[in-house]
Amino acid sequence: ILNSSDICGALQIGPDNKIYVAIGNQNKLSVINNPNVVGAGCNFQYNAIDLAGRLCQGGLPSFNQSFFFAPSIQFENACVNQNTSFEFVTNQTVLGVNWNFGDGSSSSNMNPTHNYSLSGTYMVSVTVTTPFGTGTNTREITIYPLPTLLSTSVSLKQCDDNNDGFSSFNLQESTSLLVSSSTGLAFSYFETALDAQNNSNSIANFTAYTNQIVSNDSIFARVQNANGCFRVAQLDLVVSTTLIPASFQRVFTVCDDAASGSITDGIST
Repeated sequence: ILNSSDICGALQIGPDNKIYVAIGNQNKLSVINNPNVVGAGCNFQYNAIDLAGRLCQGGLPSFNQSFFFAPSIQFENACVNQNTSFEFVTNQTVLGVNWNFGDGSSSSNMNPTHNYSLSGTYMVSVTVTTPFGTGTNTREITIYPLPTLLSTSVSLKQCDDNNDGFSSFNLQESTSLLVSSSTGLAFSYFETALDAQNNSNSIANFTAYTNQIVSNDSIFARVQNANGCFRVAQLDLVVSTTLIPASFQRVFTVCDDAASGSITDGIST
């Protein structure tokens, strides 16, 4: 990068995350403006910072450079219309924080959550103030769409086989009622909405599930795509207990009519 006979000395990162270079017997410091870019893209600038008449030797003032390391951005839940949680990692005492979520929203909370209304790619940045200065880091994140449901409330209806109000349901029969295409989607079923949200205590025998409340019960289906984004729908289980008892009998009496061509043939409507 530097084609010169000059003797390069110390390299040290500064609070702006640039690397400064000491070159012997120069009255200016050189600087690497983009240290994370390989090759000429690092934008090395020879004799960039004037030392106001002082001469540079081989070193720079000793300092714990870790104070200037950019905070590491971490996040969970990259789904649209759901809370995405953010945090940063630093080894310094934090005096203040400023988040920019890349969609015009910001926060000064240490560990904020943010709801993105549209899927897409966002550039998130955090600036952390410490007793020794500030550090900034930026991370590109992708927010993914939720599965598309035909309805958030559907019903499965079955006739009872013994008039007790209970029946065995194949919960997978609700798939065509929930989505137009099941490609790339995973389905699981839960007895409570909270369990469906938390993805815990799923129903194991979902192809032969017996309703737990007589005649009318409700469970919850969790539909999740490959990116981990999900939606929950209510699935009503309806059991019809209509049954004609053996003792049921009715007698109908009508007069012979001419509908069959005769009023004396014993045939009537």
